Parts: sequence; structure tokens; C-alpha cells
Amino acid sequence: TPSQVGKASRDKGKVKERHAVTLLRNLGFPDAQRTVQYAGRTGLVGDVACPETLPNIVIEVKDVQAVRIGTKALDDACVQAIEEAGPGKVGVVVWWETRGGWRVSWRQSVGSPTLTMTDEDEFAARLRMWNRGAAGA
Repeated sequence: TPSQVGKASRDKGKVKERHAVTLLRNLGFPDAQRTVQYAGRTGLVGDVACPETLPNIVIEVKDVQAVRIGTKALDDACVQAIEEAGPGKVGVVVWWETRGGWRVSWRQSVGSPTLTMTDEDEFAARLRMWNRGAAGA
């Protein structure tokens, strides 16, 4: 039934968000956590947040086959991250590529091209740099 399909999709998203939290913790962000997706109870935006170590970064997590380099789905996810981040913050999309591993994608602005990084250590360094840059903005 449609409600079962929707629940399966939400459950898959939760699992991938938990995996993204583990990734971020392994990369040196011990406060990584899933945000509450209902009623806005945490005050955090995005799917995953690091409120102490990366307070200026909004992280969207995607695990759908349609999200791949060069697709409208990835472009749309980046726009969503930018819009959720709002002024003074940086929005990024962390996504899983089958047989490719974790990827991080972002745009400088809604109209700019989508860029993607595959190296996890570089990803961690870039997040720290963006966080410092956004804090100084």
C-alpha cells in the first residue's frame, strides 16, 4: 500500500542519516546528531547537525538512486540545503553513491554550479573551513 511504501522510504532515510552521523563522528565531529524531523523541537535545521563543532553548517542527507552527479535531483537537493541554511550559514548535501561511498555536494549560491567532493578527509577540512567562514560573515 502507499502508506507502507512511504514508511519504508522514511525508514531508509533514517538509517542513512544514522550512517551519516557515524561518518561525521569518525571525521572528528563528536556532536553529530540526527535532528528532530517534526515540530521543530531542537531548533536545528537539516537532517543532521553538529551544533557545537559546526554550528554554521546545515547538512541534508540523501539516499535515493536519483541523486547522482549531474542530475536534477542533486541540484534540487543543493538548492534545498541552501534555502534551509539561510543567511550566514552554509548548506551541504551528504549522499551515498552505490559502490562509490559518501559524497558531499554544495553550491556557492542557488544559481551556481553544483560541486561534489569524494575524499572524506578533504570533506572534513572543507566543513571546518566553511564553518569558520560563515562565523566571520
